Amino acid sequence: MGANLPMAKDALAAGHFLFPSTSETQGLAALQALAAGLPVVAVASEAASDLLQDASAGMLCPEDAKVFACRVAALCAAAER
Repeated sequence: MGANLPMAKDALAAGHFLFPSTSETQGLAALQALAAGLPVVAVASEAASDLLQDASAGMLCPEDAKVFACRVAALCAAAER
């Protein structure tokens, strides 16, 4: 993980990054998380779709809170295995 990234230690320790924003135009926080090696779960906005073209980097969700929660649960369950 990059030592100079402005990510909080707690965020890096979480093991994944949640990005539910639909209005973030650049997705800088998600980009920093990806650069730190964290998988990202994001709402399929223009910025997030550009960042997460590679499925191994994370998951895109429709703008639906229940679907987002299910994807987060799946990611957490996979991390426990």
